[in-house]
Amino acid sequence: MGRLLLIRHGESEGNRERIFTPSGETPLTALGLEQAHAVAARVARDFHVRRVGSSPFQRARQTAEIIAVPFDLPVAIEPDLRERY
Repeated sequence: MGRLLLIRHGESEGNRERIFTPSGETPLTALGLEQAHAVAARVARDFHVRRVGSSPFQRARQTAEIIAVPFDLPVAIEPDLRERY
């Protein structure tokens, strides 16, 4: 049986400012990129990943793309996977 890993995106500009951002195009901050690289290294070390999915939001896509690199996988965008919009 496989495992489902749910990983929250790294820090976004909205997180840093402590505001809800209605736009799906809010990027990760420099810290958020560092966080995404750190979790990608841990996932690559501890798991054999066969599929990477993401919400359509930029911050989630950026995080997923970084996680997918060590596995040479594409990121499948799941349009219905989002908080609210």
